[in-house]
Amino acid sequence: MKGSYITFQMKDKGWVSGYVTKVQNDSFYVTRMAIRYSLLGTDTVHFGAFPIALSDVYAMPRKGEQVNFENDQVYVTLGHEKWVWVKNGTLFMVVGGGYTFLNVTNTLIQGENPFAHDNIARVAIGTATFLIGFILHKTYHPFLLMGKKYHLKTVKVSK
Repeated sequence: MKGSYITFQMKDKGWVSGYVTKVQNDSFYVTRMAIRYSLLGTDTVHFGAFPIALSDVYAMPRKGEQVNFENDQVYVTLGHEKWVWVKNGTLFMVVGGGYTFLNVTNTLIQGENPFAHDNIARVAIGTATFLIGFILHKTYHPFLLMGKKYHLKTVKVSK
């Protein structure tokens, strides 16, 4: 909608943030915005409007993600998303790696073989938990990829 704030990622993986100034059938115009930080405070810089085709939008940030400005560039990072440490696999990697490390360390301290028949199941459980977390970490994105599931389209609304 004209006048609304938008943040999105282009096909070249660069993030754009600004205000929509015009909407057409297959494109929209964005006045880019950048925030510059200095010792005296912040300064907001607006660049001229430029057209964006709907097909050029690669991704949009998920709800709750944080938009940061650094060196006139926009970055999207993890924000206040619920259960993000489970969704991105970090919790599984920490728990699985810690459980395996603790189990192997304890058996070595006791002078036993950490990969003995009675201990291999515990090592396998910890390793499997770590691998599940690793797979989740590689497949999680803090943004919505445009494609089959998500797409942009313009809708004409009469006055």
